[in-house]
Amino acid sequence: MPEAPVPQPPKAVAPAKSAKANGDNESDSEDKSENGNASSKVPVLTIVLGVLSGILLIAAGLFRMQLVARDATLVQVQNRSEQVRASAAELQAQADDVKAEGARALKQREESKAEAAESKKELVKVQEAMTELQARLEKAQAASTDFQTQMTSAQVVAIKHQGEVEVARAQAAVMQTQLNKAREDTGLLQTQLTEARNHATDLQKKLSQAESELVQAKQAPAKK
Repeated sequence: MPEAPVPQPPKAVAPAKSAKANGDNESDSEDKSENGNASSKVPVLTIVLGVLSGILLIAAGLFRMQLVARDATLVQVQNRSEQVRASAAELQAQADDVKAEGARALKQREESKAEAAESKKELVKVQEAMTELQARLEKAQAASTDFQTQMTSAQVVAIKHQGEVEVARAQAAVMQTQLNKAREDTGLLQTQLTEARNHATDLQKKLSQAESELVQAKQAPAKK
């Protein structure tokens, strides 16, 4: 009898395929989970970047506003500084004008004082000259009266002494000449006295004007 064939164990083919299928399924599930995690991370990162961008924009806006405010403040400070400088320059100019005006008033007052003093001296001199001319005029008038008296006496003597008429006439002529000369001297002295009085009047007016200007010059600084 022929020998019977030895039976062989069955090959486990199907389980191998199922294991491979299981491995493929596991790898697919892992890829899907990784893709899901990556897709879930992208919106969060976008939101974070958006928030950071917004914060940066707000910070930039605030910084720009601060810069604009600072520039405006600097401009205002500069304008104020220029106004203060202009005001200081104007006040300095006014102070210089006041000083110059005070110096002019002081100079004018000194000049008025000097002119008043000079006018007073000249007035004293003129008054002394007037006094001297008045005395000379009085002497001339006295001499003229004396000559007039002597001439009258000579005329009386001539009448009384007919014999001495010629002599008396000669004396009378001499006395008349002297009288005429005395009258001329008296007229000249009278003219000089009148001129001296006029000059004294002019000096008195100048003195009054100088004193008035001196008073005005003294009152000018007080009004300032």
